[in-house]
Amino acid sequence: MNNTMYKVVFEGQIADGRDIEDVKNNLVAVLNKDFTQIEKMLSGQVTVIRENADYETCEKAKASFEKSGAMCSIMPMEVSEIEETSPRSITSSMDKVGTSARESLPTRRTKENDEKFCSSCGERIKVDDPVCAYCGQVQIKKGGIGYLGVGVIIVGFCFLAMPFIAIIAAVSIPNFIKYKHKAMENVIKAEMENLSFAESNYFNEHYKYSKNYNEIGFVSSNSKIRIEIIKADKDCFEAIGTQDDFPKVVWYDCNGYRETALK
Repeated sequence: MNNTMYKVVFEGQIADGRDIEDVKNNLVAVLNKDFTQIEKMLSGQVTVIRENADYETCEKAKASFEKSGAMCSIMPMEVSEIEETSPRSITSSMDKVGTSARESLPTRRTKENDEKFCSSCGERIKVDDPVCAYCGQVQIKKGGIGYLGVGVIIVGFCFLAMPFIAIIAAVSIPNFIKYKHKAMENVIKAEMENLSFAESNYFNEHYKYSKNYNEIGFVSSNSKIRIEIIKADKDCFEAIGTQDDFPKVVWYDCNGYRETALK
């Protein structure tokens, strides 16, 4: 029995003839990452898409990933890699945490009149020390602004910062939504291309199109995408594809992509 485990690795390559911007948009939707992370992946950074899986599972993951236009490869995992990805012993971890916590607990001692205990680590420091020399905790003096005063300052800062946050959000959020919808549209188009290819093959053999997915041999590889064949006869077929969070529908017919319209 073959116990070899495999991993799917992406090293920044894209398929020949694919537009880099379309691939970026597709990867944002497929991997649910932001554009900064995708840019790093496409720069040649090695990214593990799937690991510690059998070859068949990795093949499925590779096929699904490469629909985005990016290219990946399947590699056998070393024994050391498999051990690193295996779960750690809960008992061992708890023992280590318990031992570490006990060792780090400070020993409280008696203090002089001009001394106090740090509110964070418990070490003995001078009453007038603004910062604990042991842990770096800022000390709030009695009679000063106190916790309430600090709270008021923080709240005031938040109110002053809100207009700037609102401006940043007003600019960045619409752009993010626009890029997200474009990526979703590209993923839907990829599925519709697969449907169109299946319909064409069926027509070449039977001289007609079909609404039956089993007859044309089409199986969607993305469960989030809903595809419906509206019409299919000897002349042509019409189909639409969409997603729950996508405000539009993508239309395809026997001539290929037709339009993207609002639901």
